[in-house]
Amino acid sequence: MRGFSDRRLSPLLLAPAPTTSAATPITLSLPIGGNGMVEGNFELRFPLSQNVVLAAFLDFGQVTQGLLGSSDLPSLLWATGFGLRYRTVIGPIRVDFARRLQFGRPPPLYVIDSNTGAVTSTPYAVADDCFGIGGSGRATPVTDGLCVLHIAIGEDF
Repeated sequence: MRGFSDRRLSPLLLAPAPTTSAATPITLSLPIGGNGMVEGNFELRFPLSQNVVLAAFLDFGQVTQGLLGSSDLPSLLWATGFGLRYRTVIGPIRVDFARRLQFGRPPPLYVIDSNTGAVTSTPYAVADDCFGIGGSGRATPVTDGLCVLHIAIGEDF
């Protein structure tokens, strides 16, 4: 799912960062995985030259805490984008730019109560910027923006 950074489609746990010298405590949103997943891609490739290919894509996916069920399908997350591929003897070197579409259900965020140890799900606002640019600037514990840049060797699928 190119609209998310590595492992960020997963349910998340809000946890304190290891002790630092910072005056204010830092919290991290950590991926915890799940037991169900659906993921898919649509991609069109247009050769620009013998070695350079332009790609346009639409990805969808969801990772669920429990087993994947039919009720999870309406909450799929979607991303669209474009990329360039440079063909080499070891496979294409690709650069993809993806932007998440703002519908579907974002990954759940869990919090551990420090007094009772109870784990609860907490709602959060999704960051609506691209690489820290634009957006509303609203505060959110999950700071992943809507845009992602991937650089890799080989096709996405």
